[in-house]
Amino acid sequence: MATTVGLIRHGVTELNSLGKAQGISDIPLSEEGTKQDIALANNLTLLIKWKERYYTV
Repeated sequence: MATTVGLIRHGVTELNSLGKAQGISDIPLSEEGTKQDIALANNLTLLIKWKERYYTV
């Protein structure tokens, strides 16, 4: 049986769009980042319905 591993990165922030590093700061998502977050949640929901397994670290 094959195992698929997916990596998920945070959505876009205003600092990302300006090309600035943010380190470990807790910067809110931009409007685009929020849209990415919602799209990811919707996609994961669909995959979970297909009984895929997800692990977070």
